[in-house]
Amino acid sequence: VSLGDAPRRSGAASYRPTLLEAAALAQQIGAQEHLTAAALANSRGFWSLAGETDDERIAVLEAAIEVSDKDSADHARLLGILSVELMFGREAERRHQLSDDAIAAARRTGDEKALADVLMASVPANYVPWRTPVTKVNSDELIGLANKLGDRQLWAMANLWRFVAYLVGGDVSTGDPYLVEATRVAEELGEPGLRWLVTEWRTLRMLMRGDLDEAQALMEVGFELGQRSGQPDAFTWYAGQLWVLNRERGELGGLL
Repeated sequence: VSLGDAPRRSGAASYRPTLLEAAALAQQIGAQEHLTAAALANSRGFWSLAGETDDERIAVLEAAIEVSDKDSADHARLLGILSVELMFGREAERRHQLSDDAIAAARRTGDEKALADVLMASVPANYVPWRTPVTKVNSDELIGLANKLGDRQLWAMANLWRFVAYLVGGDVSTGDPYLVEATRVAEELGEPGLRWLVTEWRTLRMLMRGDLDEAQALMEVGFELGQRSGQPDAFTWYAGQLWVLNRERGELGGLL
């Protein structure tokens, strides 16, 4: 578990198979604590792959949830991670219910860090317009907790997801200051994975504004950061942005 967790924290891509192996070993010997640790560590904080589900990670999460202490903070975290891993599956109602259950479970523990973790997962897990009221309330509470806890990584992510909550709700300009703050902190921290994620949303915002030259420059930066930090869907994000950029320029033929 430690050998998988270390590269994840440093922004390297090699952690997934190591943590899957750790989870398999833990299941074989009945080491519930290590199974939970491996399941929790094997996440980048939102869905694993844009447009796809990671069935192996989902299976580990479901196994860990089955044996975890239902009154624990880790149980709440497992529910939250599973909800967001189901983003691109066909079980939207289950995903939203898992997210709500994770928040309720975290509140019962009284663990503010666990609550912040599941609130952070709740925004991408509820990334649909009809759940906008939920994401706005959750992201507002997340901002308050991140500020109280003084965790700068959490603060950057809280501001990013606050921006996303406004974006999905159509109130984009109100969310812009949160994206600016997320960018500032991400650059200060320098962690490649966090910088990549923030850059991808900044690129989207530039495309929405019609600032195509700036969007193109950010696209290239984001793609490089995604490759450097081993994001498995770095090209998926890049390709989608490239399509929009060429469409707006009237150059879709260039994609061929």
